[in-house]
Amino acid sequence: LVAKRKSSELFMINVLLVTLGVAYLTELEGLSMALGAFVAGMLLSETEYRIQVEDDIRPFRDILLGFFFITVGMKLDIQALIGNWQQILILLAILLVLKALVVFIIALRMKNPVGDSLKSALYLAQGGEFGFVMLAISSKINMVSPELEQAATAAVLLSMIAAPFILGSSDAIVSRFVKSDWDMKALDLHSMLVETMSKSEHVLIIGFGRGGQSVARVLAQEGIPYFALDLDIARVQVARNAGEPVSFGDAKRREVLEAAGLGRAKMVVITLNNMHETQHVLGNIMSMHPSMPVYVRATNDDYVKTFTEMGAEETVSDTKETSLVLASYAMLGHGLSYNHVYQTITHIRHSRYASLQDLFVGSDDDSFSDEDSKAVCRHAFPLQGKAHAIGKTIRELPLAAHYLKLLFIRRNTGKIQDLDPDFVLEPGDILVVAGKQEEIISFENWCLQGDI
Repeated sequence: LVAKRKSSELFMINVLLVTLGVAYLTELEGLSMALGAFVAGMLLSETEYRIQVEDDIRPFRDILLGFFFITVGMKLDIQALIGNWQQILILLAILLVLKALVVFIIALRMKNPVGDSLKSALYLAQGGEFGFVMLAISSKINMVSPELEQAATAAVLLSMIAAPFILGSSDAIVSRFVKSDWDMKALDLHSMLVETMSKSEHVLIIGFGRGGQSVARVLAQEGIPYFALDLDIARVQVARNAGEPVSFGDAKRREVLEAAGLGRAKMVVITLNNMHETQHVLGNIMSMHPSMPVYVRATNDDYVKTFTEMGAEETVSDTKETSLVLASYAMLGHGLSYNHVYQTITHIRHSRYASLQDLFVGSDDDSFSDEDSKAVCRHAFPLQGKAHAIGKTIRELPLAAHYLKLLFIRRNTGKIQDLDPDFVLEPGDILVVAGKQEEIISFENWCLQGDI
């Protein structure tokens, strides 16, 4: 409601009201205001208004952060710390080692290289501002003694002071402990430079999994040169032994893309499974060579529009393309000509799969389990009994308030698409709408019960 007023002052006041209100409520419940403000920030960051919120609070952020650290410093008893320096150093060592170990194990379990996992552990080993909040709460509810709170606060502060020095020496530390991993990266970067120096007008393939290898085989059959990058060292070694032009390299790094001959390539094909990595790689390519044709694979339909807007020449959806191939066989089996089938499929592709959007969502769909309330989907429900919407016109339905689109209405066995605003709904009508899951549920409740 506030955003619709388009008043920046009112929007900012509302943000501050929500933040301070939640902080006050947590204090009433016996917790700290800082924890309430943190929770409010987490909630606001999950809304579609987070970018505007960030812009509005930027003038306050640095000032309040400075006040926060000032209050932390004022709480420290310097004399007590000097007399308890041994405990502080022990806590500091435990914090750095334990947190680095946890991050390292998590990174390894996510199948990151050992060198990258160790660097991530070093980057994230220090304590953070939230640690101060937790310590304050713990002391307030007598979970820790004042002496231990002082020592732990000092340990967190010292870890933050040490962070720049740890980050600055992280490369040297990683190269010392994971020398073979870094030697392999340097060797691959050098081999890329040597191997691609003679290549021009080639196809650069990012990701040499099943999709990337299938693209490579088709190109090889047609005599089209290509070069591939992949982060699976075992797959790269086996493929290179078989004579494939593929190297180990992280395409999110600009120097790797340049070494792979991005500037001399005719086009790029991205076949990665991780859409966030694909977004990163595509962003790098577009910033380095804006006119480069890039063809992207999308495992999630929500990214089709994103990649296209970022500058991809074409974005190919896994699920949509599988459906198009099956539909092609069905049309051919039904007796339609090859030319008609080709034109139909081509039209769907050129429209960015527009006719395949807003699908009915089920509980076994990936999009439902991940972001069911955010994804745009299609839903149908009948008006029966004493439904609130019966007898009302299309104009009276709160479609705009719920950001929904009424696609068509089924009445008896007929399908009514060109709906007049004065069209009156009758018992038994089936409404087919498209929009976000949560808005559809709210709209359906209104139509059936009259509650918004």
